[in-house]
Amino acid sequence: MAQQTRIQFLLAYYNRFITLFPTVESLAAAPEEEVLKAWEGLGYYSRAKNLQKAARVIVQDYSGRIPDTKEELIALPGIGEYTAGAILSIAYDKPVPAVDGNVLRVFARLEDDDTDIMQPAAKRTTAKRVEQLFPAARAGCFTQALMELGALVCIPQNPKCENCPLVQDCYAFASHRQHILPIKAAKAAPKECEKTVLVIVNETGEILMRQRSETLLSGLWEFYMAEGRLTERQAMEHLCSLGFVDGVITPMGAAKHVFSHIIWHMTGYMCRVRGKILLSDYCWVDADTRAKLAVPAAFRHYVHQLSE
Repeated sequence: MAQQTRIQFLLAYYNRFITLFPTVESLAAAPEEEVLKAWEGLGYYSRAKNLQKAARVIVQDYSGRIPDTKEELIALPGIGEYTAGAILSIAYDKPVPAVDGNVLRVFARLEDDDTDIMQPAAKRTTAKRVEQLFPAARAGCFTQALMELGALVCIPQNPKCENCPLVQDCYAFASHRQHILPIKAAKAAPKECEKTVLVIVNETGEILMRQRSETLLSGLWEFYMAEGRLTERQAMEHLCSLGFVDGVITPMGAAKHVFSHIIWHMTGYMCRVRGKILLSDYCWVDADTRAKLAVPAAFRHYVHQLSE
């Protein structure tokens, strides 16, 4: 959960998730829909899917015990160098580096290093330095100390150098460059897309929805979406083209959702219709069923209006 998500934000999700799935076995045995629902709102849903896939491998191949070697851990779905290092050092007290953005930032400043930390070579070099510095015991405490130093003191903007236990050894502080380090290549600007969300509701209160199969938000449920920003009149024409000839449309306002590589600008309409016209990939969902489905946070603005 902590991958690309702030700890303060995820704590409530973590506690609920652990309550629902307290063991590796319970997570492995759960329906994927329940896992995605428990993850709803955290984003990056592939993490939830990989977590469950890894749990199933652990139950099947390791009798429910998480592996304690780097090679075995990295072979599990969703686990890379960083997560493997965190598990091995914190859970098993092994001197294996867990190098994330916080640790890269700390070492870039300590060594006054201009290397772009987004380059793989920077991560390899930092991992070697961490390996060299591991104490003889308490590897987990050392790993967590580095993480906390970067998260709470050596922060990206306005680092709290006055509170840093390593300030006397920091070359960037000595050269007054702590505010410009680390060097990090700018990401490409995300693509911006216009979408129109049609919340199509029939006379019995069922809503037309579909489960996404695209890579983005795969497995989650969404309302009907049309490409482009449709006016109310255009939305009515589109509704008619789907076969709903006597629908009533009410604007639901605009919403915006930022993914890592794309931004959705959405315009929403409540569409009250008669009958149950079936569209490819879509199904009619009643209120009780909808409450159990995992719906992306992108549609939160429209979901909230349905419960008002």
